[in-house]
Amino acid sequence: KRAAAAAAREAEEEEGGGGGGGGGDGSSRVIRKEDFLRMRLMGQFNLGFIIAELRRDMYILDQHACDEKYRFEQLQDSLRLNTQPLVSPYDMELEAADEMVVAENLEVFRASGFELRVDETAPVGRRVKLAAVPFSRATVFGPSDVHEMVCMLRDAPPSSSAAAANGGGGESAVFSGAGV
Repeated sequence: KRAAAAAAREAEEEEGGGGGGGGGDGSSRVIRKEDFLRMRLMGQFNLGFIIAELRRDMYILDQHACDEKYRFEQLQDSLRLNTQPLVSPYDMELEAADEMVVAENLEVFRASGFELRVDETAPVGRRVKLAAVPFSRATVFGPSDVHEMVCMLRDAPPSSSAAAANGGGGESAVFSGAGV
């Protein structure tokens, strides 16, 4: 019975009844991650877009964005940050405005593996102490990474913690202009 129900659901989706949300008028579609495996590759446009078909709908996929999303998810799955407490907290030398950025974003730093303490009674420029640093495999992060995060948060606050953790694309990333 389960196999028959699954086959019926799949047949309904093939007819356009499932996964959509626009009542058949083509106004909107919901694509689940597993739908990408069922897409039929039709071609490539302008060396940067993949043309694919699913349930009689055509999709134009940004090749670079798809690759970036895939690599980011792989990184999230494989990256394990550990936190190493410091024997003695490190005095961060920050400008007053940057100390405020740290104080307002302590949770972002904590989610990234940094333990920062703000001492409001200390002199300006010496209020932030680095108490623990994140590390993964052979990479240990430190004060320069705190400074970089402060600049990122000050200049363009991330909409999620993923934005703060998103690094470069890497040497093997797919770039626009590359063939499929």
